Amino acid sequence: MEDSSDVVLYLQAILKYEYRMEVAGNGSIGLEKALEIIPDIILSDIMMPVMDGIELLEKVKNDIRTSHIPVVMLTAKADIDSRLAGLKEELMPTWPSLSMKENCISS
Repeated sequence: MEDSSDVVLYLQAILKYEYRMEVAGNGSIGLEKALEIIPDIILSDIMMPVMDGIELLEKVKNDIRTSHIPVVMLTAKADIDSRLAGLKEELMPTWPSLSMKENCISS
């Protein structure tokens, strides 16, 4: 799921020979496709219109049909504060072990 056509073209160029890809311009369409196709992996931008990547991640991980699918989040936010905020507030609660969460953040 990616709303930038340039990023979509780049990902298609490097992945098209190894993977069959489906593209969605926002998280809402992406979620519909994920529920229909049940992909092996999901690549998703964090900042998208309609439904952002964090909301998409929450819905994917809380649905029994898709909870097993690995999700790779893409973002233009590269500063350490944004990365830690995402780990602490949104992404880590989907991990099963609190001790794992504490170990990853403190490292």
